[in-house]
Amino acid sequence: MLDGEGKIMEINGKSVCLICHTETPNAETDRTKDVIFRADVAFLCWRCHSLMVTPMLNEHVLARPSMGMLRTIEKNGRELKATIPLVPRDRITCSACHNPHQGGVIVYEPSMKGADALHRLRLPSPALCLVCHE
Repeated sequence: MLDGEGKIMEINGKSVCLICHTETPNAETDRTKDVIFRADVAFLCWRCHSLMVTPMLNEHVLARPSMGMLRTIEKNGRELKATIPLVPRDRITCSACHNPHQGGVIVYEPSMKGADALHRLRLPSPALCLVCHE
């Protein structure tokens, strides 16, 4: 996503961000609720990454957490200083657990967690599981 000088790469004169986003997010000010995607986040991931048929995928992706779990996610995310983004309508998708961005693309510390980490997990296991499941 970044070139050798740390700048957002371009393809045919357009930001690579536009592969997933409708407009290039502002890394300094935009947060999860500010960015607009070209399609459902899970679909964007599945364009390049084939479905992994696992119990984790089947039980989590596109699931809607209960109100109690949403409060737990918010509380634990704050305590762990990690953003756990849910797609519109508060559904779980790939990016809730995985950060799809290269390190240096996002500058807001809670949202940058997991960039360049093993499997791009936002937090190491089991801490990641405990964000939602107490």
